Amino acid sequence: MKRWFKILAACLVLLGVGLLGGCTRQAQVTCEMTVEADESGQRVIQVELPESIVRRAFTGSERTVERFMQEYCPRQLDWDVERENRQYRLTLTLSFHSLEEYCEKAQALTGKNMVQLNRTGAGMRVEFSLKEYVTAKDFLQWLSDALVEEGYVRRTEVNELFQLGQTYFSYDGKRQSVSGGRIEYAASKDYDAQAMVMVTEPQLEGAWRRTVYLIFPGDLMEKAPGQVQTLVEERTPQGSQAEWITDTCVELIFPDGDVESIGQSMSHVLGQGASQLKEEVEMLSPFQFDHTYREFVNVQAFAADTGRVPVYYYVKEQTGDGEAVTSSGLQETPDWMTNLDATEKERIQSRMADGNYLLLLDQEMDQEEVLFHMEAGYTASSIQVSSVVRDRNTISRDITVAYARPPLKAHQEAIEQYFQNKTQQHGRTETATIEENFCVQVSMEGGWEQVSADFEHIFSGTDTVSYKRDKTTVLTPSANGYMEEKLDFTGFLPKDNVPSLTYYFQFDSGDTILKDTLDSTAKKENQEETVKATKYTATVGNSSFHIKFTTQVKNLISLPVMALIAFMAAAAVIWYLHGERWNRIMERVAPALNAASQKGENWWQTHTQKPRERWHAGKCAVKQQCKKTWESVKQKLSSRKSEAASDLEEDQKKM
Repeated sequence: MKRWFKILAACLVLLGVGLLGGCTRQAQVTCEMTVEADESGQRVIQVELPESIVRRAFTGSERTVERFMQEYCPRQLDWDVERENRQYRLTLTLSFHSLEEYCEKAQALTGKNMVQLNRTGAGMRVEFSLKEYVTAKDFLQWLSDALVEEGYVRRTEVNELFQLGQTYFSYDGKRQSVSGGRIEYAASKDYDAQAMVMVTEPQLEGAWRRTVYLIFPGDLMEKAPGQVQTLVEERTPQGSQAEWITDTCVELIFPDGDVESIGQSMSHVLGQGASQLKEEVEMLSPFQFDHTYREFVNVQAFAADTGRVPVYYYVKEQTGDGEAVTSSGLQETPDWMTNLDATEKERIQSRMADGNYLLLLDQEMDQEEVLFHMEAGYTASSIQVSSVVRDRNTISRDITVAYARPPLKAHQEAIEQYFQNKTQQHGRTETATIEENFCVQVSMEGGWEQVSADFEHIFSGTDTVSYKRDKTTVLTPSANGYMEEKLDFTGFLPKDNVPSLTYYFQFDSGDTILKDTLDSTAKKENQEETVKATKYTATVGNSSFHIKFTTQVKNLISLPVMALIAFMAAAAVIWYLHGERWNRIMERVAPALNAASQKGENWWQTHTQKPRERWHAGKCAVKQQCKKTWESVKQKLSSRKSEAASDLEEDQKKM
């Protein structure tokens, strides 16, 4: 370093001696200012002198040079000197990390308001204009003042010390020559957000929760913090909360809402058309629904430079009873959080601490569609099968399915429509809420085979029914019937769903149950005395409900039917025998009938004439006796009436 002190001393002495000695040659001053994309850089000023002048002018010692630089060289400058091609070059370097720092140092070297920096821009774009009212010679004012103070130069000769050469300015790798030595430049810089984190808690029964974290580059926040804050304020939806948890990270908490409101909030943040959230509902079965969510995300509003931003899309896995988020190609949580500020990391982790979250998107992107599913599952708490046998060939059956928890209203409508479509030609469907349970009742009617086929069509299960009866004759009053049924709901119910089953069987046809045989899961609850209706309970599991009946069946060919048949046969015979045939028969039978009739009349007169005469005489005597008795009674009543009237008249006179 001692060698450089000697050379620098020669340069300084040269300036003074050369001018004092009448030398007209000046020191050549060149300058180049370089600004990088992050607005850091340096301004380098070089002063060049010939070797001959330095040799003639050199006086003094190393200590003199060291003292001179320590006393007069500003702290903003770094200095160095080198020899090349019989030339000595003094290099002064002004380094800075930002244009604001450069302006501060330049103002200190040249005077106030000589260097101006104006920043403009909006969103993720920062614009600046740099304007100087000085040249590189003005940055050497301290050197001129030091030479005057040390007596090397007179004050009137200060302006003749330096001759301005070329001045260059470079920004982000682009170099240009500056006319007149005064730098005047305008430039812009686009930035991308450092990351976007979306944390979503979807709900089928209730409002969605969503929080978005926007992390901006520290360089941008140093240059234009107010500009970015204004951008965030403009893009914060109404009702949302925006909080800067660090200087570079803002937390946006959306108000809880449905799919539509969440989509509108995201459109406000990213721009109209830059975000779309759609829901599609598919009914997989009466107990299973699939909700498909497609969210289109375009982050270019926060990616002015490359148009791409790293996006991390989290969805809560378990959101409610029977509700779960599923998606193909899920990824594990990466280590990207290690690059966050401690406060940012803690805040995001605390937001996700209330459950397991799936990372559905982890990539640098400009626009992408995120796809995930939510499944809603229900179970049956009970099933009731009520069968009424109308006659030997007709059965009506109601099957009521009760859900363990009420489905969503949209799901209820879909379930009802599903059963209505199934029962268009096979029965009818009704829905109701019974004891706070959502129930679906399906009614069917027809023959045994028809009801069985309808069951299999509607409930996607199997119903095996066999029915037979003993042979009957005309005189058999009743016979035994045999019915066997095996109901299988396993194709209809969700996996591992084991609801209770109530099997109610009733006869309207007059048949009665003699005995029954149940499977191992069933038991008899009650039975009427007439044995015409019986209630059974069971558990519907992997095995089907199986029951056998032995019934007593009344014979339809009974005594009234036989009488009707006899009457119809007699009518047929009479019809056959009417007309001429009947007359011929009567001609043959008439003589015999007349003889029989005459004999009958003779016998009647012989055996009934005397009893008739005695009966007539007795009857007349009775009549005469009754007449006498009646006359006597009338006389007595008349006398008593006269006596009563006279008594009444005497009483009135006395009064």
